Amino acid sequence: MLTSLLLGEKDGVERCIFLGLELVGRKFSSRSVAAISCDTNALHWRAHLQSLCAVEARGEEAMRRAAMPWVALPAAQLVETLQQLRWRSDPESSPARDLAALMIYVAFLFVRAERTIEDVDPQGQTIEKKEWCVSMSYDELEKATDLSRSLIAQGIKRLVSLQLVTPIGSSQQREYVLPSQPGRWVKLPCRAVFKQGEIIPFKSLSLRSKHDLHALKLYLYLASVRDGQRAYSEAQYETIKDRLGIQVRDIRKAISVLITCGLLQQVDRSGTQQ
Repeated sequence: MLTSLLLGEKDGVERCIFLGLELVGRKFSSRSVAAISCDTNALHWRAHLQSLCAVEARGEEAMRRAAMPWVALPAAQLVETLQQLRWRSDPESSPARDLAALMIYVAFLFVRAERTIEDVDPQGQTIEKKEWCVSMSYDELEKATDLSRSLIAQGIKRLVSLQLVTPIGSSQQREYVLPSQPGRWVKLPCRAVFKQGEIIPFKSLSLRSKHDLHALKLYLYLASVRDGQRAYSEAQYETIKDRLGIQVRDIRKAISVLITCGLLQQVDRSGTQQ
């Protein structure tokens, strides 16, 4: 299965088309114009999105679970968070800290598991609720993202400060809970880019430029605005600037990075299919 994304420009509008993405039991037909690169090697995670399961194992055993073509992406909170992410110099952290945080967050989305826990409601009654939980070691995160251990530590710390994850357990048995988020959820392609525990496009990011951060922010934003009933997304340059804090002059450079790393394959500047 080829999962593709097309970014085209027509009357100042960026159009992104996902091809071959499985939606509620149906596939979109392939087209000659393509974009998010992807074949069908294994993306392994620990639970199907539509069924409850306990977290029975950590690490590599979890990676051997059934492959899924996509994962759910919380659109509302993530888009609000993306604008806060900047490429900045800080004596206490790398300029790539926020980029590392996004890369780790994507890895967490790919391998998270849903489990049922007991809680107490305001009336003091014991209730059951579901939560998303991730159990990945530093070794597994290094393999998935190609980040150094220092950047992994900085990225996780940033995710915690943004309230995108909550760490639980000891340092020897650390797990990360992804808070329940209201609002719309969208589909993020995963099986096509996550192979044998590695997010292949991440291997090509240099981690030395703000354009890498812009590219990943743009990629997630375009996925977040795609209508579940259509195979494409549309966004104006000015809207991208306002929502992500990326200057218009840098948007095309971000697209170029996506092409280079393999998340984007082709740009149709005329807005026509070729």
